[in-house]
Amino acid sequence: MPSGQLSLFPTEPSTTYFVDVMLLGDKDEQEKMADSAKASMLGIFEQFPGILLTRPSVEERQVLSNGKQILRLKFRIWPNRGQPIETTFVET
Repeated sequence: MPSGQLSLFPTEPSTTYFVDVMLLGDKDEQEKMADSAKASMLGIFEQFPGILLTRPSVEERQVLSNGKQILRLKFRIWPNRGQPIETTFVET
């Protein structure tokens, strides 16, 4: 994934896992980052279907008070199975 900031939010004890991707740069760079994040999300779905309860989704694109944008991805996973998500988004 192009350089940017990433936040992972597992919710305990729930099986919902949020990934917030900070979209930096101009509109074209933001779109590339969003596309890359969505591709990584799909890759996790295809490679690790056994950890997911449902297909992951793009929840929303949010504009923060400072004008920066984040893309929120939502994963529904079995408890204690977040490692592939953390590894994929940190390494890409």
